[in-house]
This record gives sequence, C-alpha cells and structure tokens, in this order.
Amino acid sequence: MTDQLAFAAKWWAWWSNPLMDLHPDHEFYYAITPDMKVDLNYLDLLQLRGKMGLKDIPDELLSDWPDLRVLALLKPEWLSTHLEPLSVLTLDRSILQARAQDWEKLYGVSSQEKIRSIVILHHNIPRPMLQWQDSLSRTLGQLDIGPIFLPNRAELALTILLKSFFPGFATRWAFGRSADMNKLVSSMDQIDPHHWDTVKPWLKTFFDPLVAEVNQQFHVPFFDDLDFNEEFDFRPDELEEAGLIDSTQEHSDV
Repeated sequence: MTDQLAFAAKWWAWWSNPLMDLHPDHEFYYAITPDMKVDLNYLDLLQLRGKMGLKDIPDELLSDWPDLRVLALLKPEWLSTHLEPLSVLTLDRSILQARAQDWEKLYGVSSQEKIRSIVILHHNIPRPMLQWQDSLSRTLGQLDIGPIFLPNRAELALTILLKSFFPGFATRWAFGRSADMNKLVSSMDQIDPHHWDTVKPWLKTFFDPLVAEVNQQFHVPFFDDLDFNEEFDFRPDELEEAGLIDSTQEHSDV
C-alpha cells in the first residue's frame, strides 16, 4: 500500500504538472515565471496544459506496460547506467570497423568492454526492428551536427520510441528534453506501432533493472520533496494506514 501510494502520487504529480522536470528551453516560449513555479493555481495549470497540448488521460497502451512510468522518476545517472544500450538503435554498421580512437571521438566510449557489448547488442537487434533502425542510423549519420555521445543517443532513441507507441506520454516527456533534442526527434522516422510486441520484450531487458533500482531507491513512506497534503485529496485513514501521518498528533491541514 505504502509503495503503491507513493509511486502513484509521484507519477500523477509529474503527469499533471508540466512544470515538474521542465527543461529551461521551454520556459521562455510558454512565459513561465519563477512565481508560477511556486504559486500556480488549478485554473492556470489547466490553461498551461492546454497550451502545451497535454492529454488528460495517459495512453491506453500504458496499461500494457505500467513500468514505463518509472521515467517520471528518472535521474540522469539512471539513463546512463540502465538505458544507454538504447543508443545502439542510432548506430550504423560503420561501428563494426571503427577504431578505438573513433569510438572515443564520435561516441565518447573508451572502454573496450563497453564497445564489445554495444557491438553484440547491435548484432542482436530484433529482425522486425532492423529496417527502421537502419533508416534511423543512416539519417542521423547524414546530419552535420558533430559527435553525439551515447547518453544523448540513448535519450534520442528512447524519445522516438515513446513517440511511436505512447504519443501522449511522449508529449509530456518532451517538456523535460532540450529544444535541440526535440527538434532532432521530430526529424526522425518513427517505428511502426505494429511492432510493439517485438519492441516491448527488447526494451524490458534494459528497463527491468531500472525498475528494480527505482523500487529500491523509493522504498520509503513518501518522497521528501512532495507535499501530499496540499496536492492530493487522500483520506486521513488512508494516509495513516500507509504510515504517512500519526493520528496521535494534530494535523490541522488534513
């Protein structure tokens, strides 16, 4: 009960409030002021969500894989630790002949072990994904934008996959990404949504350890930075059952 309540609250807070995890690139365009971040009423929030084109209800496909919601809690180091292998989707066959100095210059990789694992992953990309992966990697390789290191490539691949299968989620996710990243994503082809049954188990290989770490990191009564009494309408008995309040003390705001 406690973990589910904590996770659900954090997830819905992220989904509902686009100011959470908002990249600075979007603040000027939507006229976000410092005051709005600390004092945003419900009407202003609805109007802002409307301007941003955010959906009220998450994508239906999310019910098929609710673990994807961990992205709302994603820390930068988790992207590098667990989801960096997604960068393989952006790499073309030239990596098979690349020298060690090329890997370091173009992709920011110096570890021979990491290079070897990426090459193996590249070789084992599921067949139904290969045509799209080849198009994506070639299109990216033709752009004159300089080296793109693996963490940024992983973020690019992940964002494209979200856009392909979870368009509503992708719209919300995009507000945490830079304007340059979103522009790059919009120039790339999406994968056919019919390939979800192939993509899901492949993605789970990398997401399952991330989900396990999130569960471990947030195995606490609640998140320190979340004022649940002000943001959510939970009954006192629910909060007490979850260990979030003590009925022996006074809580005038509950």
